[in-house]
Amino acid sequence: MSASRRLDVMVRVERSRSAPPLGPPTDGSGLAGPSTMTRAAREILIRPLMTEKSMRQKEEQNTVAFKVRPDANKVEIRVAVEAVFNVKVASVRTASFEGKLKRMGRFEGRRANWKKAIVKLQPGHKIELVEGA
Repeated sequence: MSASRRLDVMVRVERSRSAPPLGPPTDGSGLAGPSTMTRAAREILIRPLMTEKSMRQKEEQNTVAFKVRPDANKVEIRVAVEAVFNVKVASVRTASFEGKLKRMGRFEGRRANWKKAIVKLQPGHKIELVEGA
């Protein structure tokens, strides 16, 4: 089938008025609880990022940077950090990175896409990471 004869199809989905709301259930606070997570907390957090910038932010702004799964959302990251490190999270910021193209001679490959989460902790809470060797 040629591109000019291809038809674009638009699907419209209507919800009935009595249908339950979309999204995970909440406890009334607006945040999803640990029971709504479909993955284990340690599957979401891959590793902490220890760079010069993240170490400076840790000292000055009480934030910690993690490499997380690319399909994880902010709510899942918040619940995972609170569960693993037993701290309270103030906010979560995320950034997605596209994998770089790498060459080995005439062959071209690609690194995996990844996501970084910058987690700001509430005052008085701290995550101790092993720094240096």
